[in-house]
Amino acid sequence: MSARKGICCVDMDYSVIKPIETPIPADRQGARRHYGVHPYFTRRPFNVVRRYIERYTSAGDTVLDPFGGSGVTAIEAYLAGRNAIHNDLNPLANFIAQGIVNLEQGTVRDLKTALGEVRASCQKRVEAIHTENPSFIDEKFKPLLPPNIRLPRTSDVEFYFDLFTPRQLISLALIKQAIGQLEDASARNAMLVAWSATLAKLNKTFLSAEGRAASRGGSSIFSIYRYKVAKKPVELPPWQTFEERAQNIIAAKVEIDRIVTFQIANGAWNGGFSVYQNDIDALASKLRNKTDYIFTDPPYGGHISYLDLSTLWNNWLGELPDQEACDQELIVGGEKDHSRGTVHTAAKRQHSRVFADAQEGKVDVRRVSALEYCLF
Repeated sequence: MSARKGICCVDMDYSVIKPIETPIPADRQGARRHYGVHPYFTRRPFNVVRRYIERYTSAGDTVLDPFGGSGVTAIEAYLAGRNAIHNDLNPLANFIAQGIVNLEQGTVRDLKTALGEVRASCQKRVEAIHTENPSFIDEKFKPLLPPNIRLPRTSDVEFYFDLFTPRQLISLALIKQAIGQLEDASARNAMLVAWSATLAKLNKTFLSAEGRAASRGGSSIFSIYRYKVAKKPVELPPWQTFEERAQNIIAAKVEIDRIVTFQIANGAWNGGFSVYQNDIDALASKLRNKTDYIFTDPPYGGHISYLDLSTLWNNWLGELPDQEACDQELIVGGEKDHSRGTVHTAAKRQHSRVFADAQEGKVDVRRVSALEYCLF
């Protein structure tokens, strides 16, 4: 037995653990903490990831995902009583992962109270703006807006503000301002995740799904992977859209509380969570403590320029990646216009680096798993 943070956990003999050899049916929409809280480009089924974590680790072990994405691996490891390490170059990915984990803080009542305060602060103003449909942005609202930066060259429009109608920009700014005035930090952060999820629906790239309610559509960012502006943009009601996202956050909070309560009752709650934003070549030097298990699914291939496409969120959240991070991202095309051969070679090198660091002792790790993936 070994003691970690006040909990006893059995040291596992990893050499005798049998691999998972039977298919695991994917439950893609079974967890409110992943489905409905915030959109992202790719998201592995939580139940598949959880199964691997529970097979190869025990409570108190440290689990690393060096290509973390929206955080499915690290979140599931954390909720399973492991010490989770999430790493991704994309600030949006880290914002989502940390935001979901932070829902463990506070109470459901805190979130409902916070939503009520935001509602009282701005709902009527937001609904009035939507009804008035202004053709320009009044000077008084401009200090609330993010920088009007230039968009990636593959975009249909040149500048950031061109992705929105004036009333969308103003409505989003008013809601974000009201959230920023909340005193409860954990509730404020939860409402900001809801606001960020709203941003995906309140812009000109949003397309309605034919034959379904207007709100059931999605952004072209997640379907054709560029900023394609709809010929006839659908403008959803801003306040109603935000409130729906906030209710999804509350539902995720209820679910997470239930999991944590169960873990505590069974003496298995030993979760820890940390976030890094490093290229894989630099990550090993940051991880000085032992890592028991690496579960990774490198996001390479295709033309999904994660950093370019996340500008919609990162710009308004004040988290635009620096040039070094942009240079480190490896995708076909994009602003760097990498060829398939360049990405293929670099992806193999970085994928191998995960295993090499473990084998060379740079990261003290007992077990590494990698989902099978196709580069092209």
